[in-house]
Amino acid sequence: MALLIIAVKIFFPFDSLERQPRSVVDPGVVSLDWAKWVDAQKGYEEGVTSKGNIARGDEINVTAEKVFSMSGEQLDQYLDWYEKTWIDEGGLLDHPQMVSEQLLHMFPTGRSDGSSYDSINLEQESRIKQEAMEKKLQVTQSSLKMKDLALASGRTQRKNVTRWTGSFYKRYRKVKELTQHARAFYEAAASLLGITLHTLMVAVLQMERRLQVWKEKELADIVIDDTEKSMTDDEAASDIDITSGEEEKHSGGSTN
Repeated sequence: MALLIIAVKIFFPFDSLERQPRSVVDPGVVSLDWAKWVDAQKGYEEGVTSKGNIARGDEINVTAEKVFSMSGEQLDQYLDWYEKTWIDEGGLLDHPQMVSEQLLHMFPTGRSDGSSYDSINLEQESRIKQEAMEKKLQVTQSSLKMKDLALASGRTQRKNVTRWTGSFYKRYRKVKELTQHARAFYEAAASLLGITLHTLMVAVLQMERRLQVWKEKELADIVIDDTEKSMTDDEAASDIDITSGEEEKHSGGSTN
């Protein structure tokens, strides 16, 4: 996922700077309207939860602010997920000293009516999610626009171009550095993976640093190869000059 995010940042940056593709096959020939993508993402999330359920996998992204806007059924679903994910009932019974008996009686596990989140119609949930995804793709694809291919095809002078695809690449080290569109994209990716936003940012930043080290090493190897080749060519030229001089000397002696 980290590599995918880096690729998106290279070809579809979150800023408003104009960048030109280097060729007609460059993925950067297409520009993405991030504002429309954010709206499409919000529409997708609302479509998935329109039936009053928390989308599976989104439980980990529940925050204190979101709790106040959740319905009673959504709160039950979140507590069911929390109980199943974080509370080991068997472990509590085996080690009662971890939680006092009085506390366990005050907050019994499970729903009082015996129902559970698993009783939700999974087939219906899958259908709702698929419909929301298709609508999101339609909105996103309709926002894609082709850039001017004159530069990429060589029909226009390229010397005045200062920004190519991938230039002015932005690294985000802290959550507060994220722009509105960047944060929306990072949060969507983190939700898909089931991890926190901070964890995803750390993973992407580490991969960016590894790629930077690899790029610098590749450039250093190219410089060394070019230097060695240049030295070899100079030595060969010197040998030719010496040989040519000796041949001319012998040629002149025979003539006399």
